[in-house]
Amino acid sequence: MRGVRWLALAASILGVACGEDSPPAPLTIPAGVARLDVYSDGDLVLVQGDRTLLRVPVTGVSLGLVNQISDQHSYDPYWLDRDVALIPSEPPPGLRWRVAE
Repeated sequence: MRGVRWLALAASILGVACGEDSPPAPLTIPAGVARLDVYSDGDLVLVQGDRTLLRVPVTGVSLGLVNQISDQHSYDPYWLDRDVALIPSEPPPGLRWRVAE
């Protein structure tokens, strides 16, 4: 619950602090020596110091959702996309994909 409050506070501060001519500052999530910046357009940027390590546009992210987690299923999407005879790959029941609209 504390994390949700922090995100809501950060979002409201970003909204108030932004001028009409300047893009909003990203929401920054610190992670040791790196950080994850989340931009208002949904882009995710992994940064270490002044160096961008990874930029993922929101259009490059898909979330797989299931109704219930089970130890009997693999949730690694690699196996769902590969025809590997040694490793059977049945999708978990109720699997559905969501993308940004």
